[in-house]
Amino acid sequence: MTISFPNQFETHNRTAEIKFDTPIDFGLLAAPETRYEIASQLISDRAVLTVSSATSTVRPGTEIEYHEVIVKVPVRVGGRDYIYPVVTWVDHEYSLVRGYLLGFNKRFSTQMSGDFSFSSTDMDICFSGGTRQACEPHDRGELLQLPFLVDAHFMIDGDLSRNRLGILDVSEYQLTACGRVVDVESSCTILGHTGQLGDVFETEDTFQLNGVISVEL
Repeated sequence: MTISFPNQFETHNRTAEIKFDTPIDFGLLAAPETRYEIASQLISDRAVLTVSSATSTVRPGTEIEYHEVIVKVPVRVGGRDYIYPVVTWVDHEYSLVRGYLLGFNKRFSTQMSGDFSFSSTDMDICFSGGTRQACEPHDRGELLQLPFLVDAHFMIDGDLSRNRLGILDVSEYQLTACGRVVDVESSCTILGHTGQLGDVFETEDTFQLNGVISVEL
């Protein structure tokens, strides 16, 4: 398996903020090695959920198609606000390995589909149907536009190791479509807690992923 950056992406996404009546310990979904500065902020009554269909290169001349579900929680590190991807499910091994090396807690699932729904032992979500009505990017609200904070912390047989907080190094970003989805069939249960979904936003974009830029605590 060879993964060589930069990678080109084209994605189709649905994203919503979810609020819960009582705080949930999202740390139960996080990687065991999640550092304390982040883990201590993962008990929260709100989260952001994104369901995506994507196409990307993994090296020159090699392209993959995959689906992805990300559960994200807002955190504050070094005096700045970020969105932290607590757990990500994907259905392609290249995306799994690439994400792990970048600092995502990725899990493999065969239960993915292109209808913006997903079910696992930890969660059951649906963003299906509905009609997209065009809106401005800023209509999505601040929380849905925070930068990702990733936490690469691993050692493989003592030879390959990384211990780094970072943000994704993205260039050539183009938001090609943005809309609010109306009449959507939406539901979300995470760790046995049913959440109340805010507006569901649908976006399409293209970008180049170059790697990760380190962030200091």
